[in-house]
Amino acid sequence: MPIVLHRVDERLLHGQVVVGWGRRLGIGFYVVVDDGIAECEWERELYASALPADSDVYFLTVAETIRRLPEIEARRDTGILLTADTVAMRRLAEAGVLAGHAVNLGGLHSALGRERLLDYVFLSASETEDVKVIGDLAASVSARDLPGSPEVRLERLLRSVERARR
Repeated sequence: MPIVLHRVDERLLHGQVVVGWGRRLGIGFYVVVDDGIAECEWERELYASALPADSDVYFLTVAETIRRLPEIEARRDTGILLTADTVAMRRLAEAGVLAGHAVNLGGLHSALGRERLLDYVFLSASETEDVKVIGDLAASVSARDLPGSPEVRLERLLRSVERARR
């Protein structure tokens, strides 16, 4: 079955993702796309500890994800793909693996150089450019922290960026 949620969330595996989205969507596996975590055993163990015992998790680099995604999506259960930043999601989009898929911006929090667009989405100028590219190459981009929250489409987010920069 397919990956039903492609999400940018700098905290990766945490309550909103595992409980909020995971339970609602009946998730059986998670794909964490992060070059650093894929190479670090203790980080993989730490993140995996946040998951229910019956869930599987893949910790992959961007390159491994591009190569292995067809195999992973051939599973019988549904999954969530997560990146901690817009750069990794952009690389996936540029490789063509997000064509036809919606991308969710879930948790990009306040940091130096970022502007507030929503309570849970703050973007820098380069992240805004990444999101535009992702939007051009994926089916859609929107922000939503939890499944029951209102969806904010990319066009509205970009208008917020323009207002914030005036």
